[in-house]
Amino acid sequence: RVKNIFIFIFKSDGSRLYAHYFDGSNLGTRTDIMAATKNDGWWVNNTTDKTDKYGAYTLSSPDDSKWTNGGIRIKAPQYTGGKLYAIANIDGDMINVSPESLNLIRTESDLLALSAHLQPHNQTLQRNGYFPMTGKKSPLGRILDGAAGFTWFVPIYTAMTWRFYQHHDLEFSWLGIADTPQNALIAAVICYGFALWSGFAGISGQQRLADYYINTHLFFLKGEKGSELDTSRRQQEILDQMTAETPWYERWFQKSYVGYTKAQEKSTPQFQQLMKCLSEKYGDGTSVSAHDIPEDFREAFRQKSLPIIFWNGLLTFNFRSFWLFLFCLIDLPALYFLFEIFGMGLLTWYVNHRHETFCRQLAEKL
Repeated sequence: RVKNIFIFIFKSDGSRLYAHYFDGSNLGTRTDIMAATKNDGWWVNNTTDKTDKYGAYTLSSPDDSKWTNGGIRIKAPQYTGGKLYAIANIDGDMINVSPESLNLIRTESDLLALSAHLQPHNQTLQRNGYFPMTGKKSPLGRILDGAAGFTWFVPIYTAMTWRFYQHHDLEFSWLGIADTPQNALIAAVICYGFALWSGFAGISGQQRLADYYINTHLFFLKGEKGSELDTSRRQQEILDQMTAETPWYERWFQKSYVGYTKAQEKSTPQFQQLMKCLSEKYGDGTSVSAHDIPEDFREAFRQKSLPIIFWNGLLTFNFRSFWLFLFCLIDLPALYFLFEIFGMGLLTWYVNHRHETFCRQLAEKL
């Protein structure tokens, strides 16, 4: 959701041509009136009845969703070859970024050098729904984000195993095991083995596949710019181009990411075959741009992928965290590991099987 937006336009020499802050004071709901005015303004249309066939849908019914559209009217001199920047959802928690401070920026280099700082750690951040968006991202940041989402399970699962070691009366009574120090230690070691299996084979493999399927869907929906679909071949090329001057941690993370993408490709052989067929028919034989793929084929892929995306979303953190909290609250943490291995494992197989099946069907039609 965009609650406000600051627009910059810079000339080719980096000097500022235009800057304006759009917020609720100049937001309109009548397209015809806003389009006819000569002043800066923006409008939103929340009442359109179009069905979002591209992936944004409600959980109740994909066919009942509606999308939001609108426009921005910019009163600026006509210019060719410039650059436009947009910063959305400027928040009071960003102590050094405000409409007033942004309006003082006169060059493109000054804007690119700007970093947003949140409130000091001893102050409370507001939960106001503002999510700042600039579009700035880096490959290393994406790798770190994925690594952080995976490594959190080590201390949490270790703590859950320790909890089981300290309090296992109910589980031992179910299994008829004598509650002795030796049996408790053996059971804790076995439990930790399940925890490691759950983490490395469960979280790692399941969320890796979920991330890949989300990006395959976005690739056929929005193309390269709207997706983060990577190939191990391209990531290996990036690794090979790194020199001794490249920081060691960047080389290490890039090498890890090469292995990550290879594992994604190994889990999806039919999708890899489909992309190979598309690259041979519409690309250069090794890769293909989404914009070179016919729209009717992209639409066919989206229609088959869309129902799977719901189930695929259950493989991400939000769904599994509910069950993690539930098993901890009922004081049966060890059962969560079994749920993740077998329950989530079965769901992963189902998502993978359905996706691979329709990829094979589409490839056969090429």
